[in-house]
Amino acid sequence: MTADLIGRLRHVVGPSGVISDPDEMAGYLTDCRNAYAGTAAAVVRPGTTEEVAAVVALCREAGVAVVPQGGSTGLCGGGVPDSSGRQVVISLTRCAASATSTSPNRPSRWRGTRG
Repeated sequence: MTADLIGRLRHVVGPSGVISDPDEMAGYLTDCRNAYAGTAAAVVRPGTTEEVAAVVALCREAGVAVVPQGGSTGLCGGGVPDSSGRQVVISLTRCAASATSTSPNRPSRWRGTRG
């Protein structure tokens, strides 16, 4: 992955929305049981559905695979990157934090796969 892509991702999600330091990425590279582990080029933490779409589009243009990650509670390793170090983890934790609705009669603006 090029520094250009990292810069473009930071432009979309803000400087704190992209993690590329290996020590800071560690918690995103394993499952909850530590049964599966991998490496990634970066972890991107978009805060809105628009940012998610833009991140996916940028990675697609660059030919970089993405690994979507919800809460890292899966038991089969589906949210863990492989060992190539060429993938981008897209953590949806910031999106989940913004998913709350202020009204019980109005749906949340973020819908998960079961929503």
